[in-house]
Amino acid sequence: MLPLTPNTPMSSLLSLTYQPSPETRDEPQASQLSDVPMVSDKGHPSSATCNRDPAPILKSPMAQLIQEYSSVGIESQLGPTESSVIWVLSLEELTPDLIVDRGEGRPHRYHLTKAILNNVCVVVTAQQTFIQRAAALIMERKSQFIVDPKDTLIHILQGTSSLPQLYVAWKVLISRMRLGVKTWEEYIAEYQLQVGTTALSPLST
Repeated sequence: MLPLTPNTPMSSLLSLTYQPSPETRDEPQASQLSDVPMVSDKGHPSSATCNRDPAPILKSPMAQLIQEYSSVGIESQLGPTESSVIWVLSLEELTPDLIVDRGEGRPHRYHLTKAILNNVCVVVTAQQTFIQRAAALIMERKSQFIVDPKDTLIHILQGTSSLPQLYVAWKVLISRMRLGVKTWEEYIAEYQLQVGTTALSPLST
């Protein structure tokens, strides 16, 4: 893949939407989370899928990580990583109130508003951190998904001379964050297969 810079053509940026980052190109695809039941309706492992004592698994590093992802605020003005990612994804289309135009002839003329940019940077960093931590719990995994390779998209959102490029960078970032959510779920499923149980999620307790 060509190196990415703030001057990268839009066609190259769009390719990020459909291609895995270099760190994940050779990754095997895990089963979809929907194919691996997490817990029964009562919050306990189904006897059909797990006959062992679930207590050690419910206290596992991955279960604790899931709990942290869904309940621990990442900054005072933001909620937990899970709800913060959902918030960013809800801003699917850039609206004029989210964009600053510094005026004709100014360098990096177009960029996101300071408040939005700061929050998005925090959320993307938090999402990446949880993906990395989840990957580290899977013994056979040697690589991990990168939401924003080399911070290329964030750098463009901090300032570009092209308004269309700003829109494309945002759209690609949203797409990469959606892939990040899917990857997070796949890593949980991989961990479940690794420990041989479906009794993992502490969220039903």
